[in-house]
Amino acid sequence: MKRLNKYNKHILTGICIIITVLLLVYLLHSDILSGYDNSKFKILQQILSLAAPPVVLIVSIIGLNQLKIAKNNARMNAKRESYKLAAEQCNNYLTHIIPKINEIHEYMRENNIKSLGDATVENKGDTITISSSLNKELQGQDIFISKIVGTLNSIEAFSLFFASGVSEEAVAFSSIGHTYCRNVKKLLPIVALAEGKGYKSILIIYNMWNERLKHEEALRNKRLADSELDNIRVTSIKSLGT
Repeated sequence: MKRLNKYNKHILTGICIIITVLLLVYLLHSDILSGYDNSKFKILQQILSLAAPPVVLIVSIIGLNQLKIAKNNARMNAKRESYKLAAEQCNNYLTHIIPKINEIHEYMRENNIKSLGDATVENKGDTITISSSLNKELQGQDIFISKIVGTLNSIEAFSLFFASGVSEEAVAFSSIGHTYCRNVKKLLPIVALAEGKGYKSILIIYNMWNERLKHEEALRNKRLADSELDNIRVTSIKSLGT
């Protein structure tokens, strides 16, 4: 609240300064003051008229600067809140969603279910499509699938904060990007059952973070390859007569 009042103070200060300048300009160029015959007053009015342009310029700059400060402060505050919300959501993921995922993995180990099936996510322009084949071992496992759907709903709610831009996704990616993509990949066959409907945010964040992880891995491999090339010494032997 104190921070908000500080921003409002800058805005009000800037607006008041600009209004004052506009009023001064209006008075100097209107006929309101022309009826006064006092010679001293007229001299003062002439002095003010000469001084008005630079004064108006300086005061206008100050007023606009106040508005700029308020705008920058508001932007910084929004960024700060975005980072804070991202940290809170990461904590929510680790404390509430991960235990649910662990329960799914535990059930799969106890029932010898190696995977939920295979799934492929494709990004075609602005459209993300998903195709999969469900593991036959899941037939008749309606209660288990319902548990997975409940977990996916929690992941969708988490992902919505980042897909909508409310929270800073780069903060979350650096913290849980790997585990998020690894876990979502295993659950994708169930997402495909709904043809992605209801899980749009999951698909957006998974596709974006998964591609980013691939890019980072490619860069690491490139650096390793470049390092190996630098350490390889290539020699040759010239044949006689050349």
